[in-house]
Amino acid sequence: MIRLSRLARFTSYRWTSLWALGLYLVASCGTDAEGVEDCRRIEQARCDAGSVCGFITDADACRRFYRDQCLHGLAVQSPGGPTVSQCVSDINAAKACAGDAEACAEGESPETACEAVERPENLPNCTFLAPEPSGQGGKSGTGGTTSTAGAGGSSGAPAE
Repeated sequence: MIRLSRLARFTSYRWTSLWALGLYLVASCGTDAEGVEDCRRIEQARCDAGSVCGFITDADACRRFYRDQCLHGLAVQSPGGPTVSQCVSDINAAKACAGDAEACAEGESPETACEAVERPENLPNCTFLAPEPSGQGGKSGTGGTTSTAGAGGSSGAPAE
């Protein structure tokens, strides 16, 4: 029987531990993010529109931030390319309105356009951005019915 010295056993354990850690780290590097590119398209449009509205001072920095932030994907399930394109078009229309009041649709103003850029889920083609409302609590119950004593039973009134 071959007996390993303490140093050899320690080295063997250390390499085995390092190998297992490396395997774990490689296996855990994946991402389940969905809608990464859709998120980037929407946020880049918002960065550009936000700079016209004045609440974004550096559109390039905003774009860089959301390039990385969107690696988490959308907070909601992505509806797909055509719907996202329509949403981006709505944001771009709000940007145009914010920059020139004559580009606004009837009933809109640069102020309402900037509000829409800040909260795009309120735009007609961006409603998918609003998360589904969480479940409501159940309705409260109704009181029980009154009962009467059966034949030969007692009504529960104290005896005197």
